[in-house]
Amino acid sequence: MSTTAYDQGHFQDNYPPGMRFFYWTRARNVLLHQVLLRQQVPMPMLEVGCGTGIVVRHLRAQDLEVTGVELGKPTVDPEIRTHVLTGQDALTLPADQRQRFRSIGVFDVIEHIEDAPAFLRALLNAFPQVEQVVVTVPAGPELWSNYDVHFGHFRRYTDASLREHLSAAGLRTTFLRSWFPSLYWAQRAALRIGAGKKRQVSFDPPVEQPRRAIHAAMALALRTESVLLPGSWRGSSLVAVGTRQTINP
Repeated sequence: MSTTAYDQGHFQDNYPPGMRFFYWTRARNVLLHQVLLRQQVPMPMLEVGCGTGIVVRHLRAQDLEVTGVELGKPTVDPEIRTHVLTGQDALTLPADQRQRFRSIGVFDVIEHIEDAPAFLRALLNAFPQVEQVVVTVPAGPELWSNYDVHFGHFRRYTDASLREHLSAAGLRTTFLRSWFPSLYWAQRAALRIGAGKKRQVSFDPPVEQPRRAIHAAMALALRTESVLLPGSWRGSSLVAVGTRQTINP
């Protein structure tokens, strides 16, 4: 597998208790489910780099056949443990398992991979029945900060650079849009006004009510703006669907 800058320490920072109730996580999961349905992404799906299985849990609750695989060994909720493989390289799954998947999800993963196109090509080669790959990534190189350094990012994407990486992997971009414009402008303003002010690199997810209700309302606001505003507007995240290109003999 291509070089990654993500290590075990990042799991602890990225997945504190209650992270599935965090407003950004809530919003991203619902929007992602909508994309999978509207773009008719075929199932079953393998989520590569699934972390603790937060996305797997959400999508399976929506009756989508999704399995997760994670190279690291984070703590997985017992409720979905049977659907998440940890300490496992997706490329070395048994051939019969790799044959069954028709789509792959890599959600906020490829920014951690030094050679992202090579990583995606390797996945396509290992999973011959996969028709589509769905990716989410952090957007806006101008938003680069200590946050990206801390979490082992190699880059933040633009529309053009994401299309380029998908194309180099043998994928035709059939859907692409931005999410979270308000977060984009808030982060950009903070970096400008603060003259390089550092972003917080720890999360404070809501473990108990009423903070969960507050985060749910914030998530609703993020989802609403990301649906109503044009997908071409700048946002702090990008989502894309890449369809495997037919290779002529």
